[in-house]
Amino acid sequence: MKKTITGIIIGLLIGVLIGALLPKKGAHEMNEGADMAHDHTEATHEHAAHGMKEIDTTLPIPSVAFDLFRDETSGYNVQIKTKNFSFAPERVNTEYIANEGHAHIYVNDVKIARVYGEWFHLDGKHLLTGKNIVRVSLNGNDHSELLQEGVVIDAQKEIFE
Repeated sequence: MKKTITGIIIGLLIGVLIGALLPKKGAHEMNEGADMAHDHTEATHEHAAHGMKEIDTTLPIPSVAFDLFRDETSGYNVQIKTKNFSFAPERVNTEYIANEGHAHIYVNDVKIARVYGEWFHLDGKHLLTGKNIVRVSLNGNDHSELLQEGVVIDAQKEIFE
């Protein structure tokens, strides 16, 4: 009995040690196609991985809106419209600068791509039959998601395929 308990304890300690030594994957490195819930007011899955930045209220507050135009070949062409925000692809992966960066586009809470300008082609392969939610968020050069009073600066639309 003593040997069994000792063996169990040693096994548990080895498991904890191995778990502590293995590198942890960020949420965006896990299953990219996983359907994950999204709450616009909390740091969730990949948002926590890149961080979030509260907008400086002494500056003009950025905003985003977008239009979807069906593409005859596949999916939609997305026109992203921003105010008080500049796309800065030349500074991606650098330090945060207020009111500049890039956008992220999501379909059904799965990140599809980074977007560095006004237009993006959303391939139909990312859409499910039935209801889809397309969301565009504003992100800093450092990939942090931008917030205004704790709420993600984004826009979303429902489309039906």
